Amino acid sequence: VPADHKELLFFRSHGFNVMKRAELLGMLTRQMRGLCVAGTHGKTTTSSMCAHIMHQSHLDCNAFLGGITKNYGTNYIVSDSPFVVIEADEYDRSFHQLTPFMSVITSADPDHLDIYGTKEAYLDSFRHYTTLIQPGGALVLHTGLEMTAETGEDVTTYTYSRDEGDFHASNIVIDNGEITFDLVSPLGNIE
Repeated sequence: VPADHKELLFFRSHGFNVMKRAELLGMLTRQMRGLCVAGTHGKTTTSSMCAHIMHQSHLDCNAFLGGITKNYGTNYIVSDSPFVVIEADEYDRSFHQLTPFMSVITSADPDHLDIYGTKEAYLDSFRHYTTLIQPGGALVLHTGLEMTAETGEDVTTYTYSRDEGDFHASNIVIDNGEITFDLVSPLGNIE
């Protein structure tokens, strides 16, 4: 938003506290239980699926997503739940504002090199993001990521991918437009 934008000038001249979206989301993760989804690819899809599952369950959730979902027609879900699902954007290091209780990292293929400069700096930014997870929280990583996590010792780390990792699908069947599978998990399998 340009500094001379009419609405921005109005809010600033009338004493409103104007902040970046990432700052606001960071505040929410410190006041609520944040499930944050980061990654070069898959953030919007994964965070939308997590928000839908939680919103339809007894847990419910609030959500700030990176795209408009077809089933809700919005990128924002509001409820009285103490949980919030947030798409954790790495652009401009925005996700460094967050303090997730749980996080998923879907991928870490170098992107935004105009901001980061090098692949190593990009991957280091993701490593730093993993240090921001709250004590007692959890991190789910896609297997095969080039970056390493650096969580506190009381943060549980899981991996996922097809046929390997702590979480994965097995016995996948696609038939008549339906997909069925068994979920393999350290918490127990669901057939």
